[in-house]
Amino acid sequence: MRIITLGTHPRTSVATYGTALFFLIGGLFASPVFAQAPRITSVTPQVATRSGMVVIAGDHLGSKKNASILIGGQPAWATTWNDRQITAYVPESTALGPVPVQLTGNLSSATGPTLTVQERKPELPTAQGTVAWRFEVLANYISHRADVGRDGTVYFNDSSGFLYALTPAGALKWVYDGENLGSSGPTVVGRNGTIYFGVAAPDAAIHAVNPDGTGKWIFPAPDSQGPVGGPGIGPDGNIYAVFDIGGSIGAVSLTPDGTLRWNNLGEPRVGEFGQVGRELVFGGGNVYFTSKYYGDVYGFELTQGTQRFYTNIGTALQAATSRNGTLYVPTGLRLNSYSKTGQFRWSFFGDEQPPTNDLTAPDVSSRDGNIYINRNLGELYSLTPTPTVRWKVSSLLAQGPVPGPIVSPINTLVLMGGQETYGMPGLIKAFSTADGSVLFSISIPKEPDGTCAVPYARARFTRTGDRAYIPAVQLCVVPQQYHSWLYAIDITP
Repeated sequence: MRIITLGTHPRTSVATYGTALFFLIGGLFASPVFAQAPRITSVTPQVATRSGMVVIAGDHLGSKKNASILIGGQPAWATTWNDRQITAYVPESTALGPVPVQLTGNLSSATGPTLTVQERKPELPTAQGTVAWRFEVLANYISHRADVGRDGTVYFNDSSGFLYALTPAGALKWVYDGENLGSSGPTVVGRNGTIYFGVAAPDAAIHAVNPDGTGKWIFPAPDSQGPVGGPGIGPDGNIYAVFDIGGSIGAVSLTPDGTLRWNNLGEPRVGEFGQVGRELVFGGGNVYFTSKYYGDVYGFELTQGTQRFYTNIGTALQAATSRNGTLYVPTGLRLNSYSKTGQFRWSFFGDEQPPTNDLTAPDVSSRDGNIYINRNLGELYSLTPTPTVRWKVSSLLAQGPVPGPIVSPINTLVLMGGQETYGMPGLIKAFSTADGSVLFSISIPKEPDGTCAVPYARARFTRTGDRAYIPAVQLCVVPQQYHSWLYAIDITP
């Protein structure tokens, strides 16, 4: 795997490459000699499905770089690992029934309580608007959208810095460890199948991962706090990202093989307060970045990285673009529209009663240019590009750092997740693009510990629009240990 280093000039276009050893999870190298003999005291739950998560507790469990977990004799993917606890996944190849759970090292090993393995629930034809499956991770959040490869593989990252690959049926293919304190921004898949995601400081970087889960290259951002925009795939197939203040990078464009095309610090310098992680949007030959805290809106030209325009609107939330390059930016109180050259076109909302005090990220239909946006924690609007109101309906409280509705690629429905109101169970609703009528509603039952699995990021549709993937986190009450999930929702029977 290549590690990309930059020259010192802030707009350098030269990249040099070093080499880095990539350690596959599970360990490809010599196992350790444990200072003290490891001991497994419990495996939770005692019954798990293939690709199901198990938590292994014990003492002196060592490090996953130099040890491995075997479940039923099969190497298991592991995520969080410390001296007292390991999170692992039951391999798809594990035999059904009671199987041993083992930690293997060089001169020492440990065997824990028996785990009973069951078959995953088979994927069956379902009615419109049903949960096909969900996948569990031991992480505080899945804060950003998943992405889907051309073969249907689903990729997402969690707040602990791990990247996951799942089959359309919900089986775990692999886990990639970003070896960092946490991820930052969405997961995106390039035309060649490479997966890209960002990690925050102290080792802020963009990671490129091959479809088989091996590392391809890393673009580090020395001294930066991490990506605050992107990574995103432009219409030209190149990768774009915006790094926070610190270092000398700013906005960047990379080729699919990791070569730096350009970087631009921005004027004023790009930055954000907190690693919220914006999705970058594209249109009119530009890439757009918005900063919520500073209220900045930037447009950078794709080819050379020239800053096309800048404006400050007080608060700039997640933006969206139309096919003709029109930019839509919510302020929280207004929805502003700009041309691709940064000319102000119009502002909507402001005369309604009660007054507008909250707006989500908008989404724009690629078919007709109509705009969808949630207002005041429970009212979904459909606007024309001019703008006029097509319809408005009661919706739900959208949650997460970048909440809001997403229109399906075939323009039949708008999907949104969240809660009916604070403290309530998770809710997923689909609305007709024609008139806003509710097509289906999914109420997610509370977890056994009383927490609520609440959708926490916008949906990602498959290219055909027959399925959507929505991340969810634990809310309602504070759990003993945080879990998050990725939900697969079947849209059509």
